[in-house]
Amino acid sequence: MGTKEIKIVAPGRTCLFGDHQDYLGLPVIACAIDRHILLNAIPNDLEVFRIRMKDIDAVRNIPISENFEHLEPRDYFGSALRVLKREGCVPSRGYDIDISGNIPINSEIPVHRQCFWPGYSF
Repeated sequence: MGTKEIKIVAPGRTCLFGDHQDYLGLPVIACAIDRHILLNAIPNDLEVFRIRMKDIDAVRNIPISENFEHLEPRDYFGSALRVLKREGCVPSRGYDIDISGNIPINSEIPVHRQCFWPGYSF
């Protein structure tokens, strides 16, 4: 098994104008801020994504075979995996993933979308 480590820093952003309009294809004036989410991922031999969320002292294990027929509200990991599988991007190995950041919880500061599922690199 390869030991390719994936490191991602996803910046936070704030909208100076047009908050939430970008989802509708409307103009937005956004800027990066000095807050971010860090993601480090190392391949494992378990066929499981072991996600350690250090800042909230939580761990989630997701088998790569999971089909996500039923999702809980706000299950961003599951939602992203379901979309990737639907689009033909099926994971072939598991990863140990550490996620941490300095964005305050419930601050409603958006994070660049690649952090929520960097599956294109897996």
